[in-house]
Amino acid sequence: MLILFLFIVAFLLQPFAFDDSAPRSELNVFLQTDLMVIHPPIVFAFYAFCLGVGSVALEGILNNSDPFLIHQKQLPLARAAFLSGTLGIGLGGLWAYTVLDWGGYWAWDPVETASLLPWLSLLLLLHLRMTPKMKNQGSAIIWSPVLGLLTGALAMHSTLVTRANGVWASVHAFVASENGEVLASDAYIRVLSLWDSGVEGAEVLLQFVVMIVFIISATYWLGRYRADKILISGEEILLTSRPILGFFIVLGIISILIKSGSLSVTLLLLPPLFLMLHDRDQSLLWPSVGVVILLFSRWSWHLDSIEAGIGMCLLLLPWLLASDEETNVNIPSLSTFALYVPLAGGGSFLILTWLLLLAEIDGSSPEAHEAFGSILIALLSSALLIYSLRRATKFQRWATLILAIVFSFSAAVYGMDLLPLPGNANQLLTQSINRGHISRFLLVWLIITTPPSVVDLVSTIRKSTSRTRKNPPSFRRLGSHLAHAGILFLLIGHVLTTTLVDRVDPSHQITLIRDESVRHGDYYYTMTDILTTSPGDVEYDDRFSIGDGFFGIQIEVYDLDGSLIGSVEPGVLRFDSADGMIRPRSEVDRIVQWSGDTILILDLTQMNQIMTQAMMGELDDVDRVRLTVYDLPGSHLVWFGWALIILGSMFTLTRVRGKENQESE
Repeated sequence: MLILFLFIVAFLLQPFAFDDSAPRSELNVFLQTDLMVIHPPIVFAFYAFCLGVGSVALEGILNNSDPFLIHQKQLPLARAAFLSGTLGIGLGGLWAYTVLDWGGYWAWDPVETASLLPWLSLLLLLHLRMTPKMKNQGSAIIWSPVLGLLTGALAMHSTLVTRANGVWASVHAFVASENGEVLASDAYIRVLSLWDSGVEGAEVLLQFVVMIVFIISATYWLGRYRADKILISGEEILLTSRPILGFFIVLGIISILIKSGSLSVTLLLLPPLFLMLHDRDQSLLWPSVGVVILLFSRWSWHLDSIEAGIGMCLLLLPWLLASDEETNVNIPSLSTFALYVPLAGGGSFLILTWLLLLAEIDGSSPEAHEAFGSILIALLSSALLIYSLRRATKFQRWATLILAIVFSFSAAVYGMDLLPLPGNANQLLTQSINRGHISRFLLVWLIITTPPSVVDLVSTIRKSTSRTRKNPPSFRRLGSHLAHAGILFLLIGHVLTTTLVDRVDPSHQITLIRDESVRHGDYYYTMTDILTTSPGDVEYDDRFSIGDGFFGIQIEVYDLDGSLIGSVEPGVLRFDSADGMIRPRSEVDRIVQWSGDTILILDLTQMNQIMTQAMMGELDDVDRVRLTVYDLPGSHLVWFGWALIILGSMFTLTRVRGKENQESE
């Protein structure tokens, strides 16, 4: 009732009513869009739900509740958080796609990347039930409190990244800090250096402390829980069975962390080190987690090769020194392996993304995310392929395997002839690997996995429609299969529109001369006129409700046969502020085809030149303009996949009587 009352009060206050008296340019020009009325509240709700998940876990730990009970209490909040996170992050991408001059929906900006981390943590939490029991570890449900606290910690981390201006270079840094001094090259040390920056610094420091409290609580609880279980069983933990070896490992790891000077790696590596000491001395789980962190720390430039290599050897010492009987590992079947991958592969992707974010304090590195993440995405795709074929006949599995091998071999041998790629496919990312290699590797896996996943989805829909009252459909299972298919479609679109495109490559720039046709890609572009409009003009009022003037470049677009496709009008929206400053905002325009979008953006330098000449009445003298053009085939797959994930997430919120609780989620 209280929430309903607050909504009624908010509605009576008319929060979305347009106020003509307010100075419109006081708000950052990029935030003046209808999407900003929707996007921030949804993201706020996402973080609030994440903190709710973490709070439930913390309450359960303090009350010594059973992990299974904690998991049951978490699930409704986790599902709501996943839905709001999917919606909020997607709306942020839509804002970037339609308002910013990125030429895409995703650029691995620090605030974007930070918001992805709690979403990934929720993904792990929601897949715990389907994860098989691990040897000497019991059910994966015991991880529920830990992942709940991690989700809350990462929600605080996301707000920290947004607020800690001066630490990360981000397009989201709309509220600048007065203290621009940078004292360290480590992200978290920079965060701590803001302690004397007034209210803003106190806020950021509080968020950092809450994040640390959540992480320490999760680590201590899991370590104590595992140690108690092991001691009750009559076995010993590493700390008591080999104290000298444990002390040597701790001393070596701390020496490496001190030498590296990386508080970021320290924060991520100490929890698995603590848990390794409080688990069986021959356990390979926590040494493996530590090795993954050290490997990704090397990939993300936090550690050098020697530091990372020595650290890996130290963490693996208990396992290497164990007897053959103790180190005997049962190899799981493919179907069991597929059920482990969401937790292991998804967790690895979260760690990689987190470490790369902490390394990107002076600017994002999209190429690193795309290149290093491709290995893990291919692993997740292979697991989804195995899962989708779980009910297939032996013939269908062999047919899929043979087709996959033939397709993979053909893609490797014939390359561009079989899979011609758009964008900057030939641009080298390393001495021998280009964007095309990474994209083709991912596309092969994604294309092979998508048809079985769609068939599995169709089969689930048919079963759901044929259910009776006594045997109601499992909407949660249907929702999960919708989300699986959506992620695959989204990733295919992501490869085509982001992995393959270098936003700063000069090949995307063209110069148009008035009344002359210029070819770029599969289109001819002809600049016909430059128009200026202002508030009060019918054309302006129909298109804009903000700004103080618009300068548009009228361009006609033709296909290679000379047929007119349509006209576009990229340009500049002018904002006049109370202090006399004029602030421009690029207004992108796009050609929408069934195959995808082509985005046209006016160059920033060209914007200022056109605005100056317009104010001097010399627009007729402008006979050429420079544009940035991005051809994005497959862009619709991104939004189609996003919509499927949202729809699937909504189905998981439903509750159906009968056998719902007996079915796999």
